[in-house]
Formats: sequence, structure tokens, C-alpha cells
Amino acid sequence: MLLNRRLLPFLVLAAFPEVSRAQVTITVDTAAAPTTISPLSYGTNQDPGGSLPIPFFRQGGNRTTGYNWENSASNAGSDYGPHHEDWFALQNIGLPQNDAQLPATVVVKFIKDNRNRAAGFADSIVTLQLAGYVAADGDCNCNVTITGPADTGAVHWKRILNDKPGAPGSWTLAPDETDGFVYMDEFLNYLFTQQGNSSTTGAKYFSLDNEPALWGNTHPLIYPNPPTRPTYQDVTSKGVSMATLLTAMDPGAQVFGPASYGWSEFTTMQSAPGRPPLHSPNFGVDFLCYYLDQFNLASQSVGRRLLHRLDVHWYPEATGSNGVSQVRVTTNDISQGVAIARMQAPRSLWDPTYVEYSWITGSGTGSPITLLSRLQSAVNRWYPGTQVAVTEYNFGAANDVSGGVAHADMLGILGKYGAAGNWWGLGGASNFVRSAYRLYLNYDGAGKKFGDLSLPAASSSVSLVSAYASRSSSDPDRLWVVLLSKDYSNPNPGDVSLTNLGGVTITGIRAFRFSSSTTTGNLVVSNTHSFSGAGFSDTLPARSGTLYEITLSTAPTPTPTDTPTVTPSPTDCLVSGTPCTSTMTATATETRTETPTATATVTATITPTPAVLYRPFPNPLEGTVSTFTYRVEGSTDKVSLSVFTTAFRKLHEDASLATSVGLHTHSLDWDDLVEAPANGIYYLVVTFQAGSVRTREVMKVYLRR
Repeated sequence: MLLNRRLLPFLVLAAFPEVSRAQVTITVDTAAAPTTISPLSYGTNQDPGGSLPIPFFRQGGNRTTGYNWENSASNAGSDYGPHHEDWFALQNIGLPQNDAQLPATVVVKFIKDNRNRAAGFADSIVTLQLAGYVAADGDCNCNVTITGPADTGAVHWKRILNDKPGAPGSWTLAPDETDGFVYMDEFLNYLFTQQGNSSTTGAKYFSLDNEPALWGNTHPLIYPNPPTRPTYQDVTSKGVSMATLLTAMDPGAQVFGPASYGWSEFTTMQSAPGRPPLHSPNFGVDFLCYYLDQFNLASQSVGRRLLHRLDVHWYPEATGSNGVSQVRVTTNDISQGVAIARMQAPRSLWDPTYVEYSWITGSGTGSPITLLSRLQSAVNRWYPGTQVAVTEYNFGAANDVSGGVAHADMLGILGKYGAAGNWWGLGGASNFVRSAYRLYLNYDGAGKKFGDLSLPAASSSVSLVSAYASRSSSDPDRLWVVLLSKDYSNPNPGDVSLTNLGGVTITGIRAFRFSSSTTTGNLVVSNTHSFSGAGFSDTLPARSGTLYEITLSTAPTPTPTDTPTVTPSPTDCLVSGTPCTSTMTATATETRTETPTATATVTATITPTPAVLYRPFPNPLEGTVSTFTYRVEGSTDKVSLSVFTTAFRKLHEDASLATSVGLHTHSLDWDDLVEAPANGIYYLVVTFQAGSVRTREVMKVYLRR
């Protein structure tokens, strides 16, 4: 069927009908096994402003491919000039080029600035050069026309070599700028010497250059095209070589690669010549499967992991109608059709029911992209244990609410799927990008953040509302829910149900929101919600993002049936990774004292009044053993340990704990319980008995296995 091109935009727009006041229900399973939200999910390339506590900054982009660490010269490639060689990398951070500049000034300042940010410490990811040549000297301030291989006098280009002859004895902190070479091992040694390595104060993360499929287009003088174009084999072997060097010099460093630019690189490396036979299965991303497979083989050869995160860039190809033509969502166009497409575009990262309108999907007639699912499948098959990163992305219209909703959706997706992410600013104001970051990083302006443990949150209409939920490893009595309304025109009622709370109820909610009426990048307090029991309701404005901070009641404490008159006082034993350790002291006297010391010791007397447990533990418990220490200072008949669910069902009882005077340590192996415990909250009840007097300590732990 041949469609009139002038009618096409209206047909596309009709694919996103407006629904009047649709009821949306959100279900959050509070007892489900949570997944850890990495701080790396909330990263960026450029600081969006607003003193946000962004935890992860990337130094990357096309200029970094031609960056010379010895003197901080760089070349813009086809982005400017073209192929302009200059001192822009220095000028961009406010520094002049002069003899006082030390080597790697741009990188050193980047790491140092991130470490000392006023809003809090931030991790750094540094780009390492692989393509072949870097700028020789920015003094020319000119457009270069000669290729690296042809510049035998090293006037405009210096060749990259990973290994300096005679290393490590030949490394110096004052590199020779006249020898025609730039040595990457000397660069790494300089960074580690000046700023520390990944285990101290240096950068923890390193990127294997930038968008290698485009080297022949963006940097044809560095990587001449013709006569050659980047191949699967060349890009991967360069990456393996650099990763082998890096991890030998800093075993704790984490490697990101290949920083692929987009769909055509994921699939065929921009139709690279000499492609090897297709990997099977390749999940539609053949080059990335090859890359993972080769890194896996190389890692086995050297006996250590060489790739920690499969790194891609994502600038959506999705388009929407502005009433005249199809416009890509990454622009600043905020007409209704484009804004609707922009807010839906993040679904292409995960939703198997969503087909965007783009050339990738055959203008909406093909299959869903489900990018993160594809990448995870590729990882699972070809290099298990590798994580995923999206170190450049942008959904356009950063200063419009539609861009804010899309960006907040992306942040939620990255956190939910455990992926690292770094927004790339395309210039201009970005107030609503700041609003999106605030939802997760500082919603109340006083440092409060979305929780660090992701919980399943299901929306009855993902086209209208995206939902994300979390709890905290350090505050088990709170939950957080983010709701993103993607309806362009209509407010919609939303009902949120918190399931499996185990008798806990909502006691309070604070809500913070951005919408089309909040244009400064800040959030406003919202009081339109109501709550009761284990649920709450709100009317969600069109094109808005709302965070709900939910305070829960303290769960009733389990009381053994043989002692109904004793009410233990619950306290939190917050446990993480290594065995949980607490200290309790029991004495058979009639006075109650509490004497916390620097060794986390609490004196609790045996009286009818329950003792209070000191809380030195982070949450959650990530292991099979929980250990606590207690002291017996007087006559005690029995010390026992019981484990209860939040529904007061007893899973374990051990009445054989030591009762002699002195300090005792007891370990609970969760695998010894009568049934394997699921992830969730449990109560560990320790009972001291002296004659007819019993005292109990209750430790509330969050188990994550």
C-alpha cells in the first residue's frame, strides 16, 4: 500500500492516542529479592549544574581519541575545523597552555576535581587512546591535512605505543616530547604516581577509547579511510592489548569497552570489512558478541578479567511527528508528536511489547529493540559476569519537561538493570535534566536519595506511567517510589499497592515533583496524595515526575508463645557482606545500665525490662552466616537464639548457647534453618534467662542471598 507522504505524520501521531483520565495501578512487591542499584547508574559526561551530588563522571568523546597526555594537545577530527589541532582540552577547563603545565594536566585535574566535588566524592572514568596516533603540538592551532602514518616527522601526529622500551625503568614523570611517540604504560604510571590507583585515590574506571567504528569517519587522519577501515579484529585486539596492560599495572582497575556509538556498530561494526563468520547466537548484535568472546578468551589466557562492562552509547533513532515531518527525538523539538515519542523512547531499552518508529525497526513495522535485554543475553552467552554500561545517551529537549521525563525514565531503567550510565549534554539549558537527577539524588534539597536496592514495580500501563521502587540498605523502614507520567495532556489517577509488607503499614509520605510548571530544575513539594494501610493514591499531572518517600510503621515484634508477658524491643542489626557482629552483655543484677564503648559493647542487665542492642551494622546481610557476640557477667541459666519471619513464624531455635561467665561468639548459618529462607526481613531473638527473669534482644536483619 502506497501512503501519501503528507499523510504519514498524522498516521504516526495517531499511534499515541490520548486517553482521558485512565486509571493506572502500580504494584510494588516489597518482599521480592532486591537488586543493587549502582551509583554508576547516575553518572554524566557534563555537569548539568545545580550542585547535584552526581557520583560518576566520564571524560570521553571524540576529542579524547586524539588526546596527547604528554602535553594535553588534542585534535577535533571532523567535529571542528575539520581536524583542528589545538589546546582546546586545556582551554575547556579554564587553563592556558604554557610551560608551567605538567603532563596529563587535563586528566589529573579531572580526577582531582571529582574527588573533591563540593556535592560529594565522585568516581572517574578516563579514556585511553587506542586508534594509533594523537596530536603532536597544539601550537599550530590549525586544520591538519596530513595523516598520522604519512607524518614521518611527527609534526602534527605522534604514534601511540603501549609499551615503552626498557620499561618500567625507563618511565619518567617528564616524558620526552621530541621522540615522536606517546607511551601508554608511561601515561598510566604517571597517573598512578600523581593521583593514586584504583584502590587509593585514583580513577577506578577506564574506557577503551571512543566509538571505534567511526574512527575512519571522525578521525580519518588518525585512522585513514581509505585505505583501511576499522575491523572487528583490529578494534578488539587493540582493546585486549590495552586492557592487559592496564590490569597488570592496576589489578583493581575496571575496564569499559568498546564504547560503541550506536546500532550499526553493535550489529556489524559499520559494515566492517573482513568480518568473521557470524556468532551464533548473536542476539542481533554480532560485533559486540565477537568483542565479548575475544575478551573472554584473552581473559582466560592471562588469568584475570579484562573487561568489566560492555560499553555502548545510545542516542535514540526514534522519531515523532511535528505535523509536517518525522523528527528525531534527540533534537530540541517539543511539538506534541515529538514529545510523545521522546517520552516513549526509553521503552526501547527493555520493553518487548514496544516498537518505536525509526529506521532500526523498519519505521515501526519490525521487532522491538529491547537493547539492555539483548546486551545482557550477549554477555550471558559470550562473557558471563560482564556488566553493562551506557556511557553516552541523550533523549533531547533537556530544557523541556518531556526531556526530563525521558531522562528520569532512563535513570530508573539503568538502576533497575544494574547498568552504569552517563548522560551526554548536547548544549543549551538543561533544567529538566537536573530535575530528573534530583528525583534520585537529592529530592528534598537536604541530601535525601532514592534507595539503593531496587524492588519490582509493575505499572498497569507502561505507556502512561513508568514506575520504579526501592528500599535502602541502611534504612529498612522506608521505601521509595518514582512515578513518571507520560500522558501529554491529561492528569491520571494512580493507585499504588505495596504488597507483602508483613503487617507493616504506611505511616507517612513525602512527595516531590517536577512538571511543566516547574522550570528551574528544582522539585516542588506535592501534597495531593492520600494513603491508608499498604497503599496510596495520587493524581499524576500530565508530563510529570514524582518521588514518594514512604515511611513504614515498625513491625510487631515476634514473641515466643511460652512467654506471652515479655515484649521485646526491636532494634536493627544491620549486616553486610561479612558475618554480622554485635555485642550484648548480660548480668544477673537488678539495675539496668548501658555502656557503649569504642568496641561496640553494650551492657544489658537481666531484668524484666528488655535490653537495648547497639547498632553498628550496615544492611543488608549478603552471606550465609550471621555472627553476634555477647557477654555473661553473672549467673545465667540459659541463652537461646530464635529466628522469626515478619509474620511471626519461627524458622529456627537453638537453646544451647554458652551460659558461662565471659565473652561468647555465636554464629547462625542460614542454611541450617528448617527451610531455606527467601530474601527479606527476619528477626533474630536472643533470650537470656536467669531464674524466672528473661531479657530479650531483637535484631532485625535484611537478608539478601
